Amino acid sequence: MRRVILTVAGVLFLIPAFFFLTTDLFVGDVNCGTAMVPRDTDALVLQTGDLIEDDFAAEALRGECSQRVFRNRVITIGMVGLAVALFVAASRSKPKDERFPGDPIV
Repeated sequence: MRRVILTVAGVLFLIPAFFFLTTDLFVGDVNCGTAMVPRDTDALVLQTGDLIEDDFAAEALRGECSQRVFRNRVITIGMVGLAVALFVAASRSKPKDERFPGDPIV
């Protein structure tokens, strides 16, 4: 029974890990891509004509997108690591010895 519970718990950690890995990340209205395949943010900056303002906006967008992608990658790695640990624990768990009624408790 312990093996089944640990395996199910491992699978339940893999489902949100897949979600965090493949969900689109947004900063305002700009799509930063996913944690697995981030999007190049240089092409996403709106050109206003003011070079300093455009450069600042591009740098701010790049930093915010990188932070969100990194956060999702860390969460995904943590969940996958926990799932692997649960699978290993499930594979190493040994069933309890069956006791017959009347056997002395030692």
